Amino acid sequence: GCYGAVAICSHDPAVFLTPDISPSFKVKKLYKPTSKRSFGLPAPILDYKSYAPHLKLEKYTFLDRQYVFVPTSIEYDRKKINWVVDWLARHRDCEVNFVFMGWGRDSESAKQALMNSANVIFLNEFVSTPLIYFFMAKSLAIIDSFGEPGYGTAVIEASALGVPVVGRVDLSEYGDQAVYQDMQSPPIFNCETVEDVNIALNHICYDFYDRQVHSEAHFDWYTDSHSTSAITKDWIPVLVNKTAANC
Repeated sequence: GCYGAVAICSHDPAVFLTPDISPSFKVKKLYKPTSKRSFGLPAPILDYKSYAPHLKLEKYTFLDRQYVFVPTSIEYDRKKINWVVDWLARHRDCEVNFVFMGWGRDSESAKQALMNSANVIFLNEFVSTPLIYFFMAKSLAIIDSFGEPGYGTAVIEASALGVPVVGRVDLSEYGDQAVYQDMQSPPIFNCETVEDVNIALNHICYDFYDRQVHSEAHFDWYTDSHSTSAITKDWIPVLVNKTAANC
């Protein structure tokens, strides 16, 4: 995606090619146009199925067990990952592993809080993009961010692989009269509060969790909203029509 806006005609109407932050927040912050003059355009995504599994996997013993993958950075204020850390500190008996990449400004705090948790793994190493996709594909779910509503590329990547996501979006930004009026909201476990996170993780780790149902919903959303075919079939006409209408 593109970390910014592209002015497409006079008076700064904007097209956003990134989902990394709430689109309405970014519009108001950078350009202050009305929502009718600014709209989101999903960025085309690579075919993730073209990545072959990494061959040297012997050291990643967690792959033999069920696990939740946390590829995002460990940040408490901005991403509220402390909600996950606190849940894990109370559920050391959980039989599902949690695998963190192990980076971020609050990573050392998280490692200290969870140092006695046998079900938590910090990779603490550089991991190639194809290997990250492989870890995603094998996981029960991935955890994204719970801070500013919106979703990053991890949600798109996971959905392309049919992997359920626990994160946060602003549902009011989707549908009629919204910023993303031509796009459905991602079918993630939407968590606005710490209690929402507790409910989602309890469900995944302790309830009868039907991953397949969530997997199909995520992949269908990706196909409808972010695949190359969706861009060319649905979004290019929208872009052309709205550009013409606003100029």
